[in-house]
Amino acid sequence: MRIIESEQFGKQAQTSEEILREHGQDLEAEQREALEINVRRATVHKSLERILGGSIAVANDTEANVGGFITTGDRKIHITESVLDDSDLAEKVIHHEQKHREHLSAGITEVNFRRELCKEAFGIIAGYLRECGYDIDAVDFIEGFTEACTARRHGKNVKCAYNAKEVPAVEALETLCAREIGYSVIDAFDLGNLDLVCELLESAAGVLAVKRRLGLAA
Repeated sequence: MRIIESEQFGKQAQTSEEILREHGQDLEAEQREALEINVRRATVHKSLERILGGSIAVANDTEANVGGFITTGDRKIHITESVLDDSDLAEKVIHHEQKHREHLSAGITEVNFRRELCKEAFGIIAGYLRECGYDIDAVDFIEGFTEACTARRHGKNVKCAYNAKEVPAVEALETLCAREIGYSVIDAFDLGNLDLVCELLESAAGVLAVKRRLGLAA
């Protein structure tokens, strides 16, 4: 994977624009198209930096389905170069990474419910998720919560890979908390308050356990 810093990415696009202006008619179709793609991507990139209010590095090659990422050390946001071909998708990716950066700033680097929840609550939540079709230990909850928060604010990214498992698992927890205690666990995460997330889940687990003992829950 090669990382292109914002300034360099802009310079590459400027060079492409100059070549097109001076020699465009002399170029073969494939060469001209490649240069035009560079210019279009740079235009989208600039608009994203205006939205973010800061620089965005560009990764020219990443793993499949990775639209963007953030480095934990300097908290720099990166976007995959090919994502810049779709301005709407690119904007959603940036909003996701911006929310991820907010959580890193709040000290949330991972969500491990096996460690964070009390033993009884963990067992109930794990069992509930298993009934919904999810293995609590196989879900990347920080990405699921981050994407769920981003979708609420900026609309769903239908191309996001986390829609397959992570987001539905988080939505299952949202349904549980809303039904049992009337609060939103997604809103709690959006505040960057992992302690509140766990408090809500433990409360919901407690109510569910009582209902089941009384025969009031399925």
